[in-house]
Amino acid sequence: LVAIGLLAADLAGPRRVQALTLTVLNPLVLLHVVSGAHLDGVMCALLLGSVVAANQRRWALGLVLAAAAGSIKAPGFAAVLAIAAVHLQGYRGRLAWRIGTRDAAVAAASIVAMSLVVKDGWGWIHALNTPALGHTALAPASLVADLFAPIVTSASFDDLAAGGRIAALLAAACIVLYLTATARRRALDRTVGYGLLAIGLLSPVVYPWYLLGGVICLAPTARGVRRDWLVFLSVVGCLLTPPGFTSGIATAVTITAIVLSLWIMARQLLARRRPLEVIPAVESTVSAGGR
Repeated sequence: LVAIGLLAADLAGPRRVQALTLTVLNPLVLLHVVSGAHLDGVMCALLLGSVVAANQRRWALGLVLAAAAGSIKAPGFAAVLAIAAVHLQGYRGRLAWRIGTRDAAVAAASIVAMSLVVKDGWGWIHALNTPALGHTALAPASLVADLFAPIVTSASFDDLAAGGRIAALLAAACIVLYLTATARRRALDRTVGYGLLAIGLLSPVVYPWYLLGGVICLAPTARGVRRDWLVFLSVVGCLLTPPGFTSGIATAVTITAIVLSLWIMARQLLARRRPLEVIPAVESTVSAGGR
């Protein structure tokens, strides 16, 4: 948690208070990094470190830290692709191939070395199938499976679930590839954060700690509407599939939280637009009074 706070403050620049509020004081982080002790917290610290290093043009260190993040939780490997893509900006021809090959070698060597040194270091490979062992009713993969049900009436629940999960994972892969290909259009922390959010939300199951990577990477530099959406995700994440309830009640609590949060978000977005609509009217009144 301390590492997340220090790195978030480094990324935020002069807006360090906001960065600390949205990361180390975020209820989603306190619930699932401090209380729940999920390893996603360590992954997030390494991801922030990789972004900070890459922003300082310390590419090798950034790739090593991103590879370490992915070796804890596989979605962290999205940062390896993003950093490599940003490093290649402005290079063409043989030099681009040389840099790309070197970055791939650094990332691959880091993954192999860390997986060999750490006990059960290849555990991240076995954990790839873990999300497929559960079921959350409101996950996009589950909702897509429900859409398939009236179309393929003879399909079993397992077949429908597999179809929904394949569709969702393909969508996540396409989003990550698009973000990687267009990494030069946005800041590195946004490329990594959006990619992790896509993977977390389009996973076969969606648990609150799956949102941590995207939220923590985006939070330090979030402004305006993006900051509002991060607060929305953090609030909904705290009430996503709450433990201690039956599946029906937990789903009802989550739906209620989403509806209320969306209502508040709509009011917030309208409030942000009103000043822009009032300014021209005020200017015209002032100019008329001057004449």
